[in-house]
Amino acid sequence: MGMDTLIQAWVWEARAGEGEAFRSVLSEEEARRADRFFSAIDRERWVVARGRTRQLLAEVVGVDARSIVFGIEAGGRPFVVGDTPAALSFNLSRSENVGALAISHHVQVGIDIEAVRPINDEEIAWALSPAERKQLDAVDSDKRLETFFRFWTLKEAYMKGTGLGASLPLHDFDVGLDGPKLLRVARSLDEPARWSFAEAVPFARMRAAITARTDGRDMAVNWRRCD
Repeated sequence: MGMDTLIQAWVWEARAGEGEAFRSVLSEEEARRADRFFSAIDRERWVVARGRTRQLLAEVVGVDARSIVFGIEAGGRPFVVGDTPAALSFNLSRSENVGALAISHHVQVGIDIEAVRPINDEEIAWALSPAERKQLDAVDSDKRLETFFRFWTLKEAYMKGTGLGASLPLHDFDVGLDGPKLLRVARSLDEPARWSFAEAVPFARMRAAITARTDGRDMAVNWRRCD
């Protein structure tokens, strides 16, 4: 593995009419789930994300995309069932028509992508810890919105990376933008040193963040856009 922990990350835009091509690789259960979407746009974006996830995992694992079987961990995080590397970890995120997928052969990963959109003070208070709000308050007003989404994507990526997801209280940990890095985790002095972070702006008005439990090793992220 060398000195760096390599994370592969793909980002894409779901375009109108793409859904049918990706639907062919879905399982029967996934196809039924897709049909339950009331909105045709939401259905197509979900199908593209699920289909791309299958195709990209298939390339990495070396199997047919339709043969992949997903299991669900206790915290709701999906994993690939079957003859795959024991340490294979992947994570998917979607926002509007954009999706992002992170895959690692070595470490547990989390990814988040978000459209930068207006928010109110109540949402900020709900999402950020007191220490993070203090950092945000020191930012110039014209940079406040994008800065908030830097915080949010980093926090969401960490929550997903741990496998705890929404069950991890948002105020129980702090992230810092100088790095970026994990600054504090309640009841765990050692946790911040175990995780590495990376950020990207893959498309206009979009922020993305990746985290991985590298246990002090350097992390390299290979970002790619899907055609």
